[in-house]
Amino acid sequence: MSHVVAIKLEVSDIDVLAAAVESLGCTFHRDQKQHRYWSGKMSPCEHAISVPGTRYQIGVIKAKDASGKETGGMTLAYDNYDGVTDKKLGRRLQSLNEDYVRRLAKKKLARKGFRFREKRLDDGRLQLVAYK
Repeated sequence: MSHVVAIKLEVSDIDVLAAAVESLGCTFHRDQKQHRYWSGKMSPCEHAISVPGTRYQIGVIKAKDASGKETGGMTLAYDNYDGVTDKKLGRRLQSLNEDYVRRLAKKKLARKGFRFREKRLDDGRLQLVAYK
């Protein structure tokens, strides 16, 4: 059985998300209003992401709080029934999540006049060091 999973990632900058998507070899479809999941079904979204090797897409959807009220940001929803999306982008989109957060942090730091360097730690985490 297939199901759509919502990822806990608050997307505040669509341009940064699009850059992260493209850098990972996927395609960002700006303003596509439905994304495809199991058995060709469609689900509403604001934008969509295509992953090579699968017909399923990731939906960029309006984020909501626990009461169902929209937060003003976006989040991601996808169906990983065939396993391709997790293989390409990491379990629960970990690689996309990390690349988005890294790019967003660098953009915000650069606006404030910081320079930065990246370092991959022994445990696999990414460390971003900012300095003026």
